[in-house]
Amino acid sequence: MKVLSEQTLWSGKFLKTTMITYMDRNGVQRQWEAVRRVRCQGIVVVIPVTTSNEVIFIRQYRPALDNYIVEFPAGLIDEGESALQAAARELIEETGYVSDDLQFIKEGIMSTGLNFEEWKIVLARNAVPAGEDILASVKADENEDIEVILVPAEEVTAKLDELAGSGSVVDMRLAGLWDMVRGYS
Repeated sequence: MKVLSEQTLWSGKFLKTTMITYMDRNGVQRQWEAVRRVRCQGIVVVIPVTTSNEVIFIRQYRPALDNYIVEFPAGLIDEGESALQAAARELIEETGYVSDDLQFIKEGIMSTGLNFEEWKIVLARNAVPAGEDILASVKADENEDIEVILVPAEEVTAKLDELAGSGSVVDMRLAGLWDMVRGYS
C-alpha cells in the first residue's frame, strides 16, 4: 500500500478536496477522494469543567447539517499557534469562560475515511466566567450561533440522553470524550 500522488480537485477558504492515487497490496492502482483543512494545524477540542464541577457543552448551528448540534467547544488551531493557545482562545470565544489550568490529553484522527483532520483534546479545569475586560477584547466568529449548556459532572450521561431524546442532535463522540478525561478532572 502506497500513495502515488495527490491532486487538489477544489480549494476553498477552509477546506480542499483531493484525489489520492495509491497502489493497493495487489499492485492495483486505485483512487480515493478526501478532504483536507487548509491554513491550520488541526482541530482543538476543549473539555471545560467549571470550579463548581459543571461540564460546559455548547449547542451550535452547523450549516452542513442544517441543525443545532450539542458538542464541546472546538476550533481550528491557527498556523503558529499551539493546541493550548487555541484551546484558551476557543474556550473564551465559544463559552465566555477562561481557565488557567489547561492540560493536553491526547491527539488522534476522528474520521479516517474522509479526512486528514487531527484532533487535539484539551481539558480545561477550573473554568470561570471571563471578566468584562477579557470579553471586550475577544472577537467571536461572526458566523457562529452558540448557546452554552452547563451540566453537573455527575449528570453528564443522563443530560446527553435527555437532550438527544428531546430532539437535539448530540455529537455521539461527547460521551467517549467525557469518559476519556474523567480520570483527569
